[in-house]
Amino acid sequence: MEVQTYELADGRALIVREADQNDAKTLLEFLPKVFEETDGLLMTRGEFDQSLREQMDLLGKLSASKTQLALVGHIDEELVGLLTFTGRDLERVRHTGEVGLIVAQEYWGNGIGKNMMRSLHFWAEANPLISKIDLRVRLSNRRAIHLYESLGYQVEGWIRRAVKIDGEYDDHYWMGKELPH
Repeated sequence: MEVQTYELADGRALIVREADQNDAKTLLEFLPKVFEETDGLLMTRGEFDQSLREQMDLLGKLSASKTQLALVGHIDEELVGLLTFTGRDLERVRHTGEVGLIVAQEYWGNGIGKNMMRSLHFWAEANPLISKIDLRVRLSNRRAIHLYESLGYQVEGWIRRAVKIDGEYDDHYWMGKELPH
């Protein structure tokens, strides 16, 4: 995938590119920080325990796959976002995969998530194997739901009590977007 550059509302440039094994160390610094910033992710900081070798292996696997992808977003050389697309290898479901998106909290509201999703769409539309993108989003995360709807995603299902945080349950929407091919 080619590097994508997006101009943000404040004039800064967001650079989105495919992650590679050289990003492993930076991701190991970025991920624990974002896990502490929000409870909107499935994994907690305490559950994240990856070595540099494990992170490099994962990034190598994603880079080599035709149905999986990891994108990193940078502003002024600083990692501000990570998007993963986890495709499946089984023949009957190879055409679809699930998105995971993380943006550092100090950058929320700047269009980073939207532009990283656009980069995913460019990749997926050029990939003849992918014809559907799925994602799960907490029902309480109205900003994210609005973002996904603005990009053409539709609610396809409602998963009750999908997560439990500090003793409180929250539901998930299962959302999807069909691609033209």
